[in-house]
Amino acid sequence: MPRLADVGEKINSIVKSTQQKIWLTYGRPAEDLLSRMTSVLKEDNPLANSKLQVWLKHVDDLNQKHPREAKSAASMLTAHYGDNQYGNSLLSTKLNAAMENEHTKVFALKLQAQRLEDWGRKNTAPLAVFDMLLLRNHDVLKNPLLISWFKYVEDFNARNPVDKMTLISTLSLGFGTSDRGLVEVLEAGLNAGGTKDIATKLKTQLFAEWEAKKLTPDLVFESTLRLKQGYTDSNAPGLSDPILKFWIRYMEWFNLKHPHKQKTTLFDTLRNHFDYDAIVRMLVDAKLDPASKASARDLESLLFAKWLDGKLTPQDIARWLRADRSDAMFDEYKRLFEMKWPNGV
Repeated sequence: MPRLADVGEKINSIVKSTQQKIWLTYGRPAEDLLSRMTSVLKEDNPLANSKLQVWLKHVDDLNQKHPREAKSAASMLTAHYGDNQYGNSLLSTKLNAAMENEHTKVFALKLQAQRLEDWGRKNTAPLAVFDMLLLRNHDVLKNPLLISWFKYVEDFNARNPVDKMTLISTLSLGFGTSDRGLVEVLEAGLNAGGTKDIATKLKTQLFAEWEAKKLTPDLVFESTLRLKQGYTDSNAPGLSDPILKFWIRYMEWFNLKHPHKQKTTLFDTLRNHFDYDAIVRMLVDAKLDPASKASARDLESLLFAKWLDGKLTPQDIARWLRADRSDAMFDEYKRLFEMKWPNGV
């Protein structure tokens, strides 16, 4: 005996099919039908409503029957919500909701593909498309639309060789006026299993672009990623700062790529940009975090070695250790100093 749910599903399928045939037989205009679905289109995920699903099939049937007058369902939905930033963003919000639902994801992806085709015909700039798709507001490296957008950028550049921009520079602008926004996304992606591959590919492209612009690690530290916020900035970045972690990746990559150039180190870079007070504050904070404690210890050893080589006494360096209220750093340096210079300096 058939289950009640199966019977209901079969009836629903028959109703949908009948509705489609009626609309097609009488040539009901798709725009007119859509205008009668105001309440449906206000839903968070209108694609979950069977009425809109029937309408999508009707649009496909009409386009197949009248190919010269074909019009995409996406263009009609765009006209309904508004062919501007607000309207496109609203449509994107609803399609993003549909992509999270396994029953409506296929409809959403099809409509997104149609939108990209429509924008391509209008020669819409990739950055504008990025914004209208809300890629900045979504978990972009997991978003299936990102690869489609990459292809859109490639096609746009082929059509507009004079105005073309690299994929990575366009993507970076999507997250703001500097590379910091993109770097935060990539660093997070590099630490997640599901996005590590795509994040690694984009990281490699970004490193290559920085190198092509002759950006040394020091220039990237100060100018590109603004890890020092101007000459008056006295706060060193935390060792857990994702932007600093990404910069360290570039520093290591650059050192390997240019073995004959003077090697850049994190310690020397910090010393070039911050005073000892700032570095000590950074180390004190980092030692409180289990994730950065070991790195902080390593930097502390380098700092103490520099002071010892300079024959700085515990009294000389005491003024820089005010941030360490436990006096643990002072006591450790005093111990090391007395070991190295038992008779004083």
